[in-house]
Amino acid sequence: MKKYAGKIKELDALVQKWAARQRSEMSRLPAQCGHHYIGRKEMITRWDLRNIVPLTFDEHRLLHDGVVDWDIGNPFRRQFLINQKNKGIKQYLLENKMSVDEFMQDCKQKILEALNEKP
Repeated sequence: MKKYAGKIKELDALVQKWAARQRSEMSRLPAQCGHHYIGRKEMITRWDLRNIVPLTFDEHRLLHDGVVDWDIGNPFRRQFLINQKNKGIKQYLLENKMSVDEFMQDCKQKILEALNEKP
């Protein structure tokens, strides 16, 4: 994935920018960062905003430290993310006849639309 390091960094930054414009899903305070419900190593959900849980920095730290427990309240959202993870990126690319570059461009487009920004 070294080949895509620059694109990965750009998409990760866009996800965090989006999350910081939301309200925390725990406290409804202004969010400061985005937590990945399905871990970042899963490329298929890494930049899917349905997988991003806006939180404050303190909430994010407490979640990772195991001090607080939290789960996506919407069972359909949770199941969708689990299904995507189980499908995997290779299967997704095959089903959608996409290359990794096209997938990443599609993710970027969706995030920019959510940010109301032009590519």
